[in-house]
Amino acid sequence: MKTTDREASVASTTSETTDALEQLRRRREDEERIAAQNDFLRNSLRGSQRLRALQDNPIEKPPVGVDNEAYADDEVMEKIIGYSELVAALQRLQGHLNKHGLAALAGRVTAAQSLLLGP
Repeated sequence: MKTTDREASVASTTSETTDALEQLRRRREDEERIAAQNDFLRNSLRGSQRLRALQDNPIEKPPVGVDNEAYADDEVMEKIIGYSELVAALQRLQGHLNKHGLAALAGRVTAAQSLLLGP
């Protein structure tokens, strides 16, 4: 009985070893195939006449975008205005609202203005 167990164990080990060797062989073949493909692609790109022409004579692209002359980088966007400027702005707003038929909003602006002008 012990010899058959040993033979089965040896056969099992041999089968596992054969499988492992077969996997290694397939992996090596796959790696060689991929390396050959990469080498072919690398050489075909280097030998490409189009790519060499582009490398020797690069195409100059015109700049993309528009120059906004009205933009001022150093302009202060927030400015504290005086009391009189605020009252004048409210009066102008009230006049425009009345002119365009928005009397209800003009009434609210008048209320805000009266709060500012009050004691």
